[in-house]
Amino acid sequence: MSWHPFTTTPETFWPKIDKSGGPEACWPWTGSQDGRGYGITKLHCKTIRSHRLAYIFAGGEFPEGRHCVCHRCDNRLCCNPAHLFPGSYKDNALDMVAKRRHLSFTCPERINRGEAHRWAKFTEDDIRAIWQRLQDGERPAAIGISSQLACDLKAGRCWRHVTGLRKTATNDPTQCWDHVDGNGNLTPLGTAWAGRK
Repeated sequence: MSWHPFTTTPETFWPKIDKSGGPEACWPWTGSQDGRGYGITKLHCKTIRSHRLAYIFAGGEFPEGRHCVCHRCDNRLCCNPAHLFPGSYKDNALDMVAKRRHLSFTCPERINRGEAHRWAKFTEDDIRAIWQRLQDGERPAAIGISSQLACDLKAGRCWRHVTGLRKTATNDPTQCWDHVDGNGNLTPLGTAWAGRK
């Protein structure tokens, strides 16, 4: 393989990794870092993360649909191939949530919820009023909201941080307000389905 003069080769890459901890320990990258704390270097004039290049130089392959190199050790600077595995973007995101490294776990105060979100159309007081009207049997269309919002409120998928809402512990779509019976009354979807033959 011919190397571009402004690229990292295995001969220049591996000396920038601290392997002093042994084969089972993390091997931190000692070169440049990006703003998120990942090691970075150049490959064919393009910036690449050091752990990804370590995986490639160690002979790692990318199965179909696996484009990320994930860390088992959660050390962003680690370049030990034994600590790296290929994954999809979804795998990487699920791994982050499972290990409680998502922003909602590490810095929940930085998550804009409810009316603090820039696209919020309702305030918490509005949601409490909407919830009460739904509990009183009003149809979502009569309140001026979508049936999807009504379903999400009932299932606790949105505005769950608002106090005063009694959530129904279900994600069953048959329990959402999507149908109206012949008299114009709100009917759970499951009841409407049960009436069909």
